[in-house]
Amino acid sequence: MVLLDFGTASIWMDGILLMEVDSLADPGEKCCWGELNMLGLDKTSRVTIKAVTICHVRMVPHKIFDTCLKMFNNDQKKLHIEIPKRVRKLGRQQEKYRAIVAEKKAQARSAAAAAPAAKSL
Repeated sequence: MVLLDFGTASIWMDGILLMEVDSLADPGEKCCWGELNMLGLDKTSRVTIKAVTICHVRMVPHKIFDTCLKMFNNDQKKLHIEIPKRVRKLGRQQEKYRAIVAEKKAQARSAAAAAPAAKSL
């Protein structure tokens, strides 16, 4: 799992820019990626994250996270309550991302189809 502490990063899916996130725009909301992969709930990385500015990130390897959960049993119980909520939120986010990608691909196809017509005029 990767957490963005400072900087601006862009989120890409299928080669299409979805959005940029800026840690300073909403300091109370931390951006993170790969939490479902770290928990073993997903095997596929669905987006690519690229630094737009210099970024300070924190990487949390699965092994260390798992060790922490074993050390703090109460937090493990809380996590089991929060995981389904997060999975639902990420599912909605993925649907939104897929819709953006589909829309941008459709726009690109329309532009490409219109280009030859414009040249012939």
